[in-house]
Amino acid sequence: GFLLCFDCTLTNQLTLIKDDSGDVLEFIKLIFCRGCVQEEILFAIKPECIVSMLFCARMEENEVIFVTGAERFSNYRGYGRRFVFSGDHQDQTPRDKNGRRKRTIVAMDAIVSEGAKRWGASSIDRDIHKVFVASSSCPSFSDVQENEDSPALPLFATGNWGCGAFGGDKSMKILEQGVAASESGRVVVFHAFGDSYEGVPLQRWLTDLNRLLTDCPVTVGDVYDLLVSSPPGSNHFVHFFQRFGSSPQEPSS
Repeated sequence: GFLLCFDCTLTNQLTLIKDDSGDVLEFIKLIFCRGCVQEEILFAIKPECIVSMLFCARMEENEVIFVTGAERFSNYRGYGRRFVFSGDHQDQTPRDKNGRRKRTIVAMDAIVSEGAKRWGASSIDRDIHKVFVASSSCPSFSDVQENEDSPALPLFATGNWGCGAFGGDKSMKILEQGVAASESGRVVVFHAFGDSYEGVPLQRWLTDLNRLLTDCPVTVGDVYDLLVSSPPGSNHFVHFFQRFGSSPQEPSS
């Protein structure tokens, strides 16, 4: 099978949902409810996204939604109940010849993790397929000529997808995203947001994971087998290192 190549640039942004430099495909869950967190903030600072709610039906299990060209108009500070407008924002993202900002947001919903169901193969398959659909394509901008070679897909910016209100396990969701990104040949920018997992900074887990993958030819099939065979409640990072390489216990230098 394909070698797992979780080509992952790590960031440790602590506060704001920011625009990344360069071409980036950002992800959101597109589940709106009370509060003001990731997707609500994104739609507030890029209000053109709100129009998509008029035209997009509830996603099926094999569907994602791409929103292309939305401009950012606002700065903000805070999060949740502390979220407030903090001034106008001058969006410097380049435009294509039709005037759209060269930025695409993809909405992909994770499965709601309830009880033992979250650890089952059907749930794992569902979310890997969802991320694969999101990461394997991206709408082209209008300045790409029909006779031009297909441009490289932009960076795929993601984070702890499905691990908030949806109750997902960070080690499982990260490896699911790694499997899907490897299959689609996508370079990932992972935003750790200063989070930890089982007392260890998430950025350290991923740094050690990337280091092992540069030395050990692990395949997508290998990681999938690990995901579906690990007992419920497992730390999949620990199982990964036990099966494929050295212990991650020592801090990275």
